[in-house]
Amino acid sequence: MKNAILVGLALGASVVPRLAFSETAEVESKKSLPLYGLSFGLGVEDTSGVNFEPENYNNVLSYSFSTSWQAGKLLAKDTFWEPLKASASFSLSHELAGNSELYRGTQFSPSSRYYSNRADSIFIDDTGGIVNVESVPRGGFDGADKRLNYSDISLSLEHSKIAELASLGGARLSGGLRGALPISVSSRNADLYTNLALSMGLRWKLMEDKLSLSLNLGATKHFGAYKNASIKTNDDTIDVNGVPYDPPTIYPAKGGKSTNFGLSSGLRVGYEISDSLSASARYSLSASRSYGISDCTLEVAGSGTVDVCQSNEELGVTAGGDWRNSQAFGIGLSYTVNDWLGLGASLSTESPLRQADGHGYRQPFVNLNRNGYTSVGVSADITVEEFYKVVAKR
Repeated sequence: MKNAILVGLALGASVVPRLAFSETAEVESKKSLPLYGLSFGLGVEDTSGVNFEPENYNNVLSYSFSTSWQAGKLLAKDTFWEPLKASASFSLSHELAGNSELYRGTQFSPSSRYYSNRADSIFIDDTGGIVNVESVPRGGFDGADKRLNYSDISLSLEHSKIAELASLGGARLSGGLRGALPISVSSRNADLYTNLALSMGLRWKLMEDKLSLSLNLGATKHFGAYKNASIKTNDDTIDVNGVPYDPPTIYPAKGGKSTNFGLSSGLRVGYEISDSLSASARYSLSASRSYGISDCTLEVAGSGTVDVCQSNEELGVTAGGDWRNSQAFGIGLSYTVNDWLGLGASLSTESPLRQADGHGYRQPFVNLNRNGYTSVGVSADITVEEFYKVVAKR
């Protein structure tokens, strides 16, 4: 979370860098296949922000739910498809302290990104400016200002051993496909139907398998109702400060340009210090491209045709699609206590790739100013079925 340093307990939702799924499959292959290959995880996580800025503290409590199914081991043992695994995850979060708009309704810090049933239009008056649309009916969140935020449901299919590539030093090729059920407020506001993400990875194991090096590439395509917005005629009137207006145009977009597609790449290094303790470091880059506006022309009474996008370029409003670039860095330690419990600690920084003025690049390692891109955390992970085995024996 932005402006946050994480200090918490996480069961299944740790911010500690995870093993790549190829590593997970190797660990699980050494165990029996309980519950017909099903595995469950429950999690709780506390995020606390510390960035040395006054009135900028926040604390968020999160809950996660996940399940996975070793489909290949159950249905196609001793075949190419044996490493195939399906999984699903979902999370909830609640702000205990802070001022993030993500956890507010329309009565506090309203944002176009988080309206539940926001009006489909931002009206433009006959001078080409934005009209006050407070009188336009808009949905929101009832009750207290603070609200429980929830994520999309993530669904994925992973294969941890597509091939062993001797020509690349024995690298193991893995792949995955991920989709989403868009139930979150921000996804529904963007009129998202779903997204599909394809990922491929290469992994090397060195120094008697103690050192691992992973390279991952991914691409995501978003599918939604809104694609290319345009300026078009609107015949409805609205009331602005008691004066009825008949706006000649309407801009049919919810909170800005929707995302078209995204690309990502990542590098991870892991080292097994002992049978129970391991360390890792990772760095990743991501870039997403938004849809553009197909037609920015506006007929203004007495002024002719105006290109609204061109007149707002200095404010960053352009007709074409926009690139949004970010980076992430992290280091972590993980400790395996027993078959069902693992502990971890991490430091991670997620930030825009470039400086705010667009000139130069940000250093990716640590940021402790008001932006609060850096977080540190402690975590604990539990595997439900392994924990149940221990309890059932008593």
